[in-house]
Amino acid sequence: MKKLGIDDLVHFDFIDAPAPDTLIRALEVLNYLGALDDEGILTKLGEIMSEFPLALKSADNVRQQLVRIMARFNLKLCSTNFNGRDYYINIRKAMLAGYFTQVAHLERTGHYLTTKTTRW
Repeated sequence: MKKLGIDDLVHFDFIDAPAPDTLIRALEVLNYLGALDDEGILTKLGEIMSEFPLALKSADNVRQQLVRIMARFNLKLCSTNFNGRDYYINIRKAMLAGYFTQVAHLERTGHYLTTKTTRW
């Protein structure tokens, strides 16, 4: 709401207003996190943080699109067990498979040489 320019949250006409204590605690937490300054003004970090609840809806939307595409082509959906020891390894493998042209090697000169620029 701060991102939308609503500064007076205490007197805002909510459809279903939170309890005053809850609102105060939420503002305190945002202050502790650095999202609000001591005057209750949204900080630069707060502006960035305010995008995340949206950057997660978008991720869920993309996931749902992928699920529909997979179903349309009768492709098997599979996930790694979150508690499995290969969980993070599999994420790295998936990212490398998708972005293999971005893989680079740091040369002694201090420059990166990508697979795209390498002459094999």
